[in-house]
Amino acid sequence: MVWEILRTYETHEAHSGYEFPFSIFRVLPFTTDDSYHYYHHSKNVGNYSTFFTVWDTVFDNNVDYYEVYGKRQIKNDKADEK
Repeated sequence: MVWEILRTYETHEAHSGYEFPFSIFRVLPFTTDDSYHYYHHSKNVGNYSTFFTVWDTVFDNNVDYYEVYGKRQIKNDKADEK
């Protein structure tokens, strides 16, 4: 019952479109923020999980996300240097 409550809460939070700063899922291992699963809905590819993302990594379902995210991080880092 506890697992079902946790998963239902996480599903609602992941699909709400908001990133809550007080979310318990920020501190649990193998979980992500809202951008990870949002990428799945916006591109309709990969990132099937918001919980236990290790499976997306094992099956290479999140490669596109990390390529885009990595490019964004590089741009942000360069902008911060200026």
